[in-house]
Amino acid sequence: MSGVAELQVLFCGVGGQGVLRAAELFGRALFAAGKRVNIGQLHGMSQRGGSVSSFVIVGAAEAALLDGAPDLVVALEPLEAARAADCFGANTTVLVNAHAVVPYERTRQGHGYPEQAELLGRIAARAGRVLTANLSGALEPLGMARAVGVAMLGALSRQPAYLALGMPSGVLLDALGSSSDAKRAFALGAEATFLDCTTAQGTRDGLQARH
Repeated sequence: MSGVAELQVLFCGVGGQGVLRAAELFGRALFAAGKRVNIGQLHGMSQRGGSVSSFVIVGAAEAALLDGAPDLVVALEPLEAARAADCFGANTTVLVNAHAVVPYERTRQGHGYPEQAELLGRIAARAGRVLTANLSGALEPLGMARAVGVAMLGALSRQPAYLALGMPSGVLLDALGSSSDAKRAFALGAEATFLDCTTAQGTRDGLQARH
């Protein structure tokens, strides 16, 4: 690999949530702003209900896979975040959309969905910080439940690891084009109150970490 990555972001969720679209929007926005970017799909198919994960590596010219633990994880579904937890590290911040999507295979096999507290505990045991909010629940009354990936990009835009890139203000928002619904979803995510499961305290001011 040529060069060291400035930022590594893992996106995960299930088919139909917009995981791949969120990763592509994020990567293309940074590329348009002059960053070297690699976008890849780790596993899964995008059909509805299947596990999907993708990554975006910023700043490394020839990166084909994540090099060590990601800096940020954008998890559109809690169980998928827990499934990916083995690759997290002490400096990984995980953003979790606290809306369960029960996998078809678990229903077919008669397995229930794990308790969310259990899943968050598994994630917190592997990551440096875990922030969670039910963005799907906030979007649904607005008729925009399918825009959860865009809302999570809004949350990502307030994270110190992203802000450290020094990108011009509005880079991610501009990538959404003229869609008013997408911009509303992005703003909702950026302004949301997330619960810090690492300290069991809520955070405000978007998702900006306290220092």
